[in-house]
Amino acid sequence: MSKIIPFREEIFHQINQILESQKAFIFLWGKSGSGKSVLLQRLAKKYNVDFINENFKDQSFLKEKIEFLISQGQSLIILDEVGMYDYAMLESIRIYSDSISFVLSSHKKLNILKKEHFKSRLSACFKL
Repeated sequence: MSKIIPFREEIFHQINQILESQKAFIFLWGKSGSGKSVLLQRLAKKYNVDFINENFKDQSFLKEKIEFLISQGQSLIILDEVGMYDYAMLESIRIYSDSISFVLSSHKKLNILKKEHFKSRLSACFKL
């Protein structure tokens, strides 16, 4: 277990460096219990932003939430479990990443991230 903790700390440190230097689009993936949600909660606390783990059923609800957070001056949105989002919702997130930083997580690496228009947006991708 002692080897896992420094690895997570290194990822946390790298994500912080990216977020502090640029607008970012970061993706974390790993099995249940790998520490994704804990890491995202730490980031949310550090940057004083919402940790969102809602399963949005409709793209309009997701857009409404993102637009509200942007209107409140939030510069980072953290979304957990985006593997449950459909293509349209992930595409909306990609488009909003022009305006705001995102850190996303999922249990598996999403195939959509292989598409060129997503790959070109990714600042970093980490496996936990």
